[in-house]
Amino acid sequence: MKGENKYISFKNDIVLEETSLVSMTEDVILTMKSAALHNMSIEKYSFKTHSFNYDSAVVSLPGSSVLEQFEYRTTDSSTITLEMTKFYYGSRGFIFCVVVSPSNGTTERGHGVQIQ
Repeated sequence: MKGENKYISFKNDIVLEETSLVSMTEDVILTMKSAALHNMSIEKYSFKTHSFNYDSAVVSLPGSSVLEQFEYRTTDSSTITLEMTKFYYGSRGFIFCVVVSPSNGTTERGHGVQIQ
C-alpha cells in the first residue's frame, strides 16, 4: 500500500465495556479493509497517491485480551507463527492484534513489538 502511517490511541486509563471494544475493533478492521481496496484502485487505475492512503495503521485500545475478531491467538508463549503462504496469494495486507503489558516498558507509538 502507498501513503502514510496512521495512529489512533485510546489511553489505557479509559474503561470501556466489552461491547464498545468489539464495536471499535470491527470498525477499525472495516476501515483497514476499505483502505486496502482504495489503494488497489489507485494501483489499477494509476491515480495520484493522496495523504488519505496509508501503509499501516496502529490502534491502541485498553484491555487485557485479544478480541474474538482475531482468529489466530496464543496464551502459552510470547510468539505465534503463521504460514504466510496460506494468506499471501492475492493479499493486500495483514491485520493483527497484540496484547502488551504496561510493565514491559511500553510507550505510546513504540510498543517494542517485533514482527519478522
